[in-house]
Amino acid sequence: MRYVLDTDHWSIAQQENGQESKDLNRRIAAASNDEFFVSIPTFHEQCLGAHTYLSRAKNSNDLVRGYEYFQKII
Repeated sequence: MRYVLDTDHWSIAQQENGQESKDLNRRIAAASNDEFFVSIPTFHEQCLGAHTYLSRAKNSNDLVRGYEYFQKII
């Protein structure tokens, strides 16, 4: 079976805490990596979010966090 993660699912999976994130990541871990996909629009929306975060950065810590967000997306 194959699954496409939409933007909401992908955002939840990226969170480091919260029950929804734990549940989703457990389900993803139980399956094969090649069963999950992210659509191009979802990737684009994630990149836009990271770019917006970077453009609003007020200090170097914000910049580092923004680029870490980009790294997680990839």
